[in-house]
Amino acid sequence: MPVPCPHYGRCGGCDLQHADYSLQLALKGQFLHDLLAASDDTQVRTADIPAVLPSPRHFGYRQRLRLAVDRHGRLAFRGFRSHETVAIGHCLLARAEINQALAAVTASRDFRADVLGVAEEVEFLLNPDKNQVDLLIRLSRPSRPANRHCARRFLDVTPALGRIFFYGEKFPPSSILPEGATLRWPVGGFSQVNIEQNHALMQLTVSWAAPARDDSVLELFCGAGNFSIPLARRARSFFGVEGQGAAIRQARDNARLAGLDNCRFEKADVHDFCRTLAANGERFSLILLDPPRAGVPGLAETIRRLCGGRLLVISCDPVSLVRDLSSFCQAGFILRALQPIDMFPQTHHLETLALLEA
Repeated sequence: MPVPCPHYGRCGGCDLQHADYSLQLALKGQFLHDLLAASDDTQVRTADIPAVLPSPRHFGYRQRLRLAVDRHGRLAFRGFRSHETVAIGHCLLARAEINQALAAVTASRDFRADVLGVAEEVEFLLNPDKNQVDLLIRLSRPSRPANRHCARRFLDVTPALGRIFFYGEKFPPSSILPEGATLRWPVGGFSQVNIEQNHALMQLTVSWAAPARDDSVLELFCGAGNFSIPLARRARSFFGVEGQGAAIRQARDNARLAGLDNCRFEKADVHDFCRTLAANGERFSLILLDPPRAGVPGLAETIRRLCGGRLLVISCDPVSLVRDLSSFCQAGFILRALQPIDMFPQTHHLETLALLEA
């Protein structure tokens, strides 16, 4: 099949564009199947795997794009398995709004000289409520009046943009013309890149969790509340734990925006906090896990002590998922369902939702 992107093979973003979309889904499903089949746990090894849930958009789905600034002041992706950069002016995976903003930045000589000239990285983030793109710019030193004035002038003549944030390794973010959204994320915080698939994952998670009015919910690695708010609306009580302070502050704000008074959010190391909860005899009827790529090694027995009902696991890495599922089953959980979800078309990455019961 012809590869549509001229940067394919050099850019480190896509690695499956050479396959048509049906083959991409088949490859991802087979990879998960092979990993499960090799598990040491019989229950995991024989799990029934439905077809991968396809993304409505095969291209143009990313609502977030992070680019490096190369030594010539151009916006670029990192090269495939290298520190080299590949300058781009258009990304086939990005939403149209992001490519419009990228074109505007590339075309502005003043902005590239006065802002990108002292920048190391730029992240483009779509605000779907306003159909505008925010820029998160990592500078090599704190912003100066000339940088801020240039940014304001650029915003005045670029309707595709909503806000510009400056930040760096040793100084906090500052915003240019900030605006808000209903469900907010902290500047530089994690959010899913595929809006439609994130909605599908939300709906499936809430459906499988089936929270009732008498349920107590614990969410580990809760972030800014992507799943917290819809779950908390249906449960008696909700407790979210996350290691990033900015995300916890935003989760609290999001709960207030939603008018919820049954939520508690704590910044803590998840492993240590779970052990403390278990030592205190805490129990929850529903637990949701959305860990980073490494998963939750060594936590299965502790979670079994905390869980009095259903456990949902959202994983972005099939290898760590299968390892964790084996540990959960050996700790006494029963694996009830799996659903792989294609959050990242044109790449090998695969999101999976698993439902277990204590």
